[in-house]
Amino acid sequence: RNSIVALDCEMVGVGEHGERSALARVSIVNWDYDVLLDTYVKVDEPVTDYRTFVSGVRDKDIQSDKAMDLHVCRNMVLKILKGRILVGHGLENDLGALNITHPKCDTRDTAYYPLYMTATLVSPMGRASRPESRKSSFSSYTLTPSVMESDCSSTGSNSSFLSTSSESQSPSLSEITYQGPMMQLKPRKLKEIAREWLGIMIQKNGEEHSPLEDALAALALYKLSRVQWEDQYLAVS
Repeated sequence: RNSIVALDCEMVGVGEHGERSALARVSIVNWDYDVLLDTYVKVDEPVTDYRTFVSGVRDKDIQSDKAMDLHVCRNMVLKILKGRILVGHGLENDLGALNITHPKCDTRDTAYYPLYMTATLVSPMGRASRPESRKSSFSSYTLTPSVMESDCSSTGSNSSFLSTSSESQSPSLSEITYQGPMMQLKPRKLKEIAREWLGIMIQKNGEEHSPLEDALAALALYKLSRVQWEDQYLAVS
């Protein structure tokens, strides 16, 4: 349990129209929901859209003396994550903002866990039919080795993890296939999954998001399905 942490980040917009995202806040919690890191991050270029209504980030936050320089924050995150299982929701966005990678075999992304996704049966003619019940038995749909295969065996002592890249290491939707009926899977919003499976309300309309709250919710979702989730990995390892 000491080897499991959850991560969430908030970004602000940079560029002429704020279309590009830059890291502005990072939150990491451990298995016991203790905060390991929660910091604002200095942005190296002019911010054109603080996205405050969602991010909760303001100019004073990233200009504060307590805000970390990006490279310092990145190194701290790398140190915390090294050798640990990383939990989160849509981790490709967070890892991309941090410009780091993490081994697939040590990544648990609730956005791509089939039980938490919207599953729609696809007819032989290629047309989608009614959505599957989101709480239907997971045992009917077994992940194939293509999504479970480990990339750790070739990394040595986490050497690939220590490199930096904006390329996502999380399973993509195209990598997820099923044994059983042909399914069309789509990730769902974290707030929807948290409401349905945990009975909690996060990211309320009109309220700023909290990366701490989002990291805690993702971790709680992982805990809820941990035994079954890990059994799937063991089954194809």
